[in-house]
Amino acid sequence: MRNLVFLLVFTACSSSPGARAAGTIADATLDTLSADTPDAAPSDTVAPVDTAVDTMAAGDATPTTDTAAGDVAAAPKVLTLDPKTLTFFSLPINSLRMAVAGLDPVAHACVSLIFDFSNTGASNAAHCDDFHASFPYALVKMGTDGPCKDWQYGAPDSVISTKGCVDFAMFGHADRDLADLEVQVATPDFTGLVRVDNRTTTTPNPVSFVLNYLSDVPEYIFIQQFGDHGAPAWVQISKDGAPVIAFDRCDTVTCDLPGAICASVAHQVSDIMHKSAKGSAALTWDGRLRTLDAAKGCMAATPAPPGNYTATFCFGSQVKGEAGFGDVLTPECHDVPFTLSQKTVVYTVNAGG
Repeated sequence: MRNLVFLLVFTACSSSPGARAAGTIADATLDTLSADTPDAAPSDTVAPVDTAVDTMAAGDATPTTDTAAGDVAAAPKVLTLDPKTLTFFSLPINSLRMAVAGLDPVAHACVSLIFDFSNTGASNAAHCDDFHASFPYALVKMGTDGPCKDWQYGAPDSVISTKGCVDFAMFGHADRDLADLEVQVATPDFTGLVRVDNRTTTTPNPVSFVLNYLSDVPEYIFIQQFGDHGAPAWVQISKDGAPVIAFDRCDTVTCDLPGAICASVAHQVSDIMHKSAKGSAALTWDGRLRTLDAAKGCMAATPAPPGNYTATFCFGSQVKGEAGFGDVLTPECHDVPFTLSQKTVVYTVNAGG
């Protein structure tokens, strides 16, 4: 998914004249590489067999040798899950663990990637390039054509590294089922790379917005998780300079689900640092704009048209309210231009001095 990294530098300007300075603001970047993702091995280093990654195309997942004279089929090094086979589900155990599972029909292999939210401190939202032990862990079953929906309580040593983004629609109206991942795994049945990507097969293609905050000391950095009308508010989108409604709201039903409405329209805030010196937040936009269909009395969602788009990222160090409810005070906001063809739009703050 992201073997090459492209860096695009923008001048970050605060859209909030009175905003608090949060240290040195790093250049806004439109890349997809996390700061804590290990660099790839140098080209002159031979990777051990159990961690080797090749760049085999999806259709070449099962290379074989000449089976004459006793030769046997070579084990695949890459499993590519067919997007049409993906299942997003929660585990039926006494904790919050979400999973995405799918089939590589060429290699005849099922893979489940399981994310432990309860025991890792991960927020119940989208995540991009902030993965760690047990987030996810992996199950691989070879020699099967599915259906694929395997799970177990844990396998903490089964994943070596993870890159990309994941989201689960079961979290709420601001989330979508998204898996755009490259996961290096080492399991009893398979060692190698697992690729899963339903982003490029979803119409329109979803865009992931990512805020990264880096500091040299633990501190509090808050985002407006939900604002007016119960819509996500820490990222706001405009087209050709004019604000647009990009996310579902809770004050009006959607035409997609005319009988459903959000449970709450309360303003909510979220601490993205979690008592550490770095933090991040991610949000999935489904690439559609919302307009009111007055005749039907619902919000209609249609694919966003081409144009010049801007994502405005906002955050702050103080809030008004308690227990996660309220508002971020004097938020600091920064604009990042983007196009609809991008997978991710990333803004990084480096306040480490």
